[in-house]
Amino acid sequence: MNEIPPMLENTIQYQLSRKECIGQVIRLLFRPSLIFTLGGVFLFGVLMIIFAHSGDWPAVAWIFVVSPVLMLFFLSRNARKIVDEHPELLEPQTVTFDAAGVTITNSVSRVQWPWQRVLSVKEKAGFIVLRCSSLGAGGFIPARAFAPGQRERFLSLAQARSGSGTPG
Repeated sequence: MNEIPPMLENTIQYQLSRKECIGQVIRLLFRPSLIFTLGGVFLFGVLMIIFAHSGDWPAVAWIFVVSPVLMLFFLSRNARKIVDEHPELLEPQTVTFDAAGVTITNSVSRVQWPWQRVLSVKEKAGFIVLRCSSLGAGGFIPARAFAPGQRERFLSLAQARSGSGTPG
């Protein structure tokens, strides 16, 4: 089976700094539902401390307060570890996209996502973030990597064909 080469106008190349890469891995790990849940647990612990009268409840309440903070710390630390253990994330990346989906390639891997597997596409902090699972799988493309007109074409395809039906 012969693969049709992607059109050059649908090819993007970029390279991220370590700081940018860590920031985007953290963005993929810290989903809104996770932040909402951790915030709720923290708030519940604070309310337990405020309204606790006696007994063992204050100790339990402090567990509710401290555990979300520790989880955020360790997830952030793990994001740094992921980047350190995968130097290919800091190498030049090539993104191609067409009506079928999006592909991200570097020196050691090639990841293909059909648009139906893309749950959301959001523009945040100078990046286009692809979320392909609720567990944090996805990719990120710096907005600066797009040539004039490419970003609009990419977002148009994502909106028309992604599993969610809308970018963001």
